[in-house]
Amino acid sequence: PERLALCMRVSELELVLDWNPLGLRGSGSNTVIAKDLFVPEDMVINFNDWMVHRKPQNLQLSEDYLYYNKPFFPAFYMGFAAMSIGGAERVIAEFIERTKKRVRMDGTHEGQSAKAQRVAAELSLQLKQAKGLLKEYIEMLDTDQGQYNLGEYNAIRVQIVKNCLALFYKFLKLGF
Repeated sequence: PERLALCMRVSELELVLDWNPLGLRGSGSNTVIAKDLFVPEDMVINFNDWMVHRKPQNLQLSEDYLYYNKPFFPAFYMGFAAMSIGGAERVIAEFIERTKKRVRMDGTHEGQSAKAQRVAAELSLQLKQAKGLLKEYIEMLDTDQGQYNLGEYNAIRVQIVKNCLALFYKFLKLGF
């Protein structure tokens, strides 16, 4: 199938503010309706061509453009891994803040317990692993001259998200 991007004027589109599910609110995503709109051929970007030639064929782009001469989909999908890391950072901050406020029945503060400090350290280590993988991913994109298989990018992205999900699950299992 053809993977196409259509360039249209925002003023010719209808924006429906209907994306409100948990986890997507911060994405800025919404439904966009293009009704009775003609898009000229020079305003269509063919991503299949972009993937084959590693740069857009019919666009005049500066070589400083983020996606110029990069594998487009790994560069685009990097955002999902980055969002996972942002969520993981928030989870750790919430864990630390909430454990500071908890007081055990014997009067000790949960944030000072060895268990809470160990859990915070484990969560932080998982986050560091995810950030390290993202750094490797970005370095691959920056140096990619066609030597990387798309599966390598996929595997790293999946591992980043898995690390962050494990972190989220641990947080939830602790009753936060």
